[in-house]
Amino acid sequence: MRNNPFSPGSEQGGRMNNPADSNNPINTPFAFATPRRTPDKPVAPEFVTVPKTTIKNLKDLLGNISTTFEEHGMFELAAKAESIARML
Repeated sequence: MRNNPFSPGSEQGGRMNNPADSNNPINTPFAFATPRRTPDKPVAPEFVTVPKTTIKNLKDLLGNISTTFEEHGMFELAAKAESIARML
């Protein structure tokens, strides 16, 4: 949380902080025009190997989630959970 320089309890009085030191990017000059660097290598691989037990457990979990959604009248969410489980 930033200090309010105009607060009577502030030790800085009416002095303003250096805007570059704050975490507010609006105060940082040219932050809106700085191009974002793309990482040189991908963060995660495109394909990974997942154990069959993990897939089975995930299907069971999605089935339980779907049942809970149906019990509470959230039929659209239940259908989405079922469709994801079928994809696995």
